[in-house]
Amino acid sequence: MPYKTVAVFGDPRQESLARLRFAIRFALQHDAHLVGLFFEPAYWDGRIPSTNVRGNAAIHSVIKEYMDEQKAVVDRAHKEFDEELGASDLSYEFRVMGDLETVDHVLFNALHSDLAILGSGTSHYPNGASAESILFNTGVPLLIVPDEWATSGRDTGERILLAWNASRESRRAITDALPLLCRAKTVSIVVVDAHNNPRHGEEPGADVARFLSRHGVQVTVEQLGSRGRPVAKVILDHGLSVDADLIVLGAYSHSRAFEAVFGGVTRHLLRSAPFPLFIVH
Repeated sequence: MPYKTVAVFGDPRQESLARLRFAIRFALQHDAHLVGLFFEPAYWDGRIPSTNVRGNAAIHSVIKEYMDEQKAVVDRAHKEFDEELGASDLSYEFRVMGDLETVDHVLFNALHSDLAILGSGTSHYPNGASAESILFNTGVPLLIVPDEWATSGRDTGERILLAWNASRESRRAITDALPLLCRAKTVSIVVVDAHNNPRHGEEPGADVARFLSRHGVQVTVEQLGSRGRPVAKVILDHGLSVDADLIVLGAYSHSRAFEAVFGGVTRHLLRSAPFPLFIVH
């Protein structure tokens, strides 16, 4: 299924503009409608000096000052969004989400997209706007773009590394990433420690490679051994060696509780990957 509605999460930081420009280029490649989801900062939240400001008039004055500052930030972001999109032929819209919006509002805005683009660091976003929350509550695939990658002006999707572990999540990732896989110049299917998983069959990676080749995808298969190293490190090292510009991954093949206790490929990649991740659950 083609990507016809793409959402991009934005915030007041300078890196957000680079992410928006990345999203514009991505949307142009896929002739998609672009939805800008902007998190406004709650400037008044927790910053009113309650011990020094007394009297209703003074308190209201301080609140108004912070609310005006917040509105100025949103207006500036909206203008920036219009200026960046105005020169393109894309259809687009700009939506604002307050820092204190409910989780449901955040998820609602992601739910009706084919793909959502986020930065790699979302700790400054409201609760419910993390990659994990969106993955588990919407099923929408995420394209996680590190700030350094976005600011470099690089695009993604020419040299894709597909992390294949024969799981349901891995198979789902292939379906959702198929428009990207079909456009890529090369797709490297990476299977790590195949001997530990009977679902790979007698020739690990071969059947999924044939499946993709029937879609016209240019694929190679690499069987790698971890040899005591974290699987995520093996994947990242191979990605760097082949100059990958995107990793496609079925996220959280184990439960979140398992990964929290024992560590996991998804968490490691979310924290450490220097290039974009396409993740699905």
